[in-house]
Amino acid sequence: NAFEQVGEAVERGKWRKPAPGLMVAGPTGSGKSTVAKEIRKIFANPLPKDSHHLPILLVTTPSDPTIRALGHEVLSKLIPFVKPHTRFTKHEYENQIIPLIKERAVQAVVFDEIQHFVEHRASNDVLKATDWTKVLIENIEVPVFLFGLTKALKFLEGNSQLDTRFSARVAMNWFGYRSEPEQLTFRSMLGSFEEK
Repeated sequence: NAFEQVGEAVERGKWRKPAPGLMVAGPTGSGKSTVAKEIRKIFANPLPKDSHHLPILLVTTPSDPTIRALGHEVLSKLIPFVKPHTRFTKHEYENQIIPLIKERAVQAVVFDEIQHFVEHRASNDVLKATDWTKVLIENIEVPVFLFGLTKALKFLEGNSQLDTRFSARVAMNWFGYRSEPEQLTFRSMLGSFEEK
């Protein structure tokens, strides 16, 4: 199930470099947000209020994902109060983001709404941002989780390195309750919530 695969990806990330990734895709209302919350719980170690550490970096992909928009989104999560009009080249973003992920002791990165890359893939700016994001993911040495609608699976197409890194994929679907196997799956999921 999705929770087990999240746990496995986290464990593998502790000893395997580059850390493996996990793609979680499915329609709205299929439980992706619940899985994302589970990832946050895994890394929700209590930290002192003055701690500089950021256990989990949660990035929402902008609806129009250019390098500047996405770079700013990532950087603003790592450095509070970064000015929105700051302009950096893609290499300047990389040179700031990658060391900050290490400095802030980030243990996992979540990119949410990754389908925005697919929705705008005809745009030249979005194609450049897609390539830049792939380079960034390849250089992050912690587990990376990609979340999005079902069409987000196309984000990995055409890049063999990313395709290999994100070979673990969870296809979420709405729960049915008509057949006996569907009822067993649903009860099993409820049982995993009760255990927590």
